[in-house]
Amino acid sequence: MTKEKKEEQDFAQTIKEISGQAKKASIERASEIEKEFLKGYELKNKYPKSVSIYGGTSIVETNPYYAKARNLAGRIATELKYAVVTGGGPGIMEAANRGAKEKGGDSIGITIKLP
Repeated sequence: MTKEKKEEQDFAQTIKEISGQAKKASIERASEIEKEFLKGYELKNKYPKSVSIYGGTSIVETNPYYAKARNLAGRIATELKYAVVTGGGPGIMEAANRGAKEKGGDSIGITIKLP
């Protein structure tokens, strides 16, 4: 066997191995995504009456919009008996979670892991 032929075979084998590893990783990731969706649906079923509030993460507690989000979420929780769901981050989302929790409502923060 020539050196070039051997290199071609080695290269083909390497591609095959990488392809197999990528396929396995894709299947594992798809399985994780499926689990995440199922958790989301379980949460939705546990809190059928809910409202999602998302907003800027750079809004600080002294900002008037922070107070408005906090107040609105508190009213949603007490007057409508809805759970308040946010992205779990700081700023407006923190204000909404605080407002609901302070008024005795359900406050849910959903976070994600970025790759």
